[in-house]
Amino acid sequence: MKSKWISLRSIKQHEFRTTLRHIKAAGANWDTIYTNLGRIQDTLISKLIKSCSFLFIYYLLLSSLSNQNLISINFQGVTATVPTAFLTIVASVSLYITIMQVQSIAMIIIIRAREGLRLSLRGFSTGAYGFFNEQDEMHLAVPVMPYGSFKEVIPISAVLSLCLTVIMVCTVIPIGAFAFYLFELQTSIIFSNDVATVYRIIATVGNFIVLATALYILLFNIPFPMRKHSEAIRWGFLVRLYKVGQHPQLDRWLK
Repeated sequence: MKSKWISLRSIKQHEFRTTLRHIKAAGANWDTIYTNLGRIQDTLISKLIKSCSFLFIYYLLLSSLSNQNLISINFQGVTATVPTAFLTIVASVSLYITIMQVQSIAMIIIIRAREGLRLSLRGFSTGAYGFFNEQDEMHLAVPVMPYGSFKEVIPISAVLSLCLTVIMVCTVIPIGAFAFYLFELQTSIIFSNDVATVYRIIATVGNFIVLATALYILLFNIPFPMRKHSEAIRWGFLVRLYKVGQHPQLDRWLK
């Protein structure tokens, strides 16, 4: 059987779109689906901002108040200490969750954009519609030239759109820099003779999580060879098409 190259991201997006078809069949209209996707997108972005704020706090604590062994915080004459490895493993888990949030946002943006393209009305803008529903608050400022009666002599919108794209890509650079910093710090803890063995083990687990984060980004988005799951297609889909009686191929499948 010939294999097809498919990414896990594509499978999850297909799963979501298939679910949307069932939701539409149950009576949901385009307005409900599009606005709900917008609310999901806004919620995910808000959670991502909070997660990034925590990563920034972790960086401040690790870079300013810690050494390889302990983190010390002084407040009104009282000193609190905690092993550095404890905070680094918490930061590693937070990093993994943050990357998953970034992935979810990227996917919901694509799914929502494709859903918006399903409605084709002259002069209708899905971005403006989202803005009207208190979503897409930056729509009026986004430098995208819609198809219409005017064509730019100087491609100003293309230049501004390219600048915006570069800026948006640059926003994820601090997350990558923090991951590299965290990996270096935990590596120094692992090879330090002044740190207790249990903390070195914790740092090792933390580095595993950082590496797993990078592996997640690659394996989730890169297509890999897959082939049809015959058993799942037969018993999960085809056999259900025959509500009365048995599927004509059932005897052959059971052999």
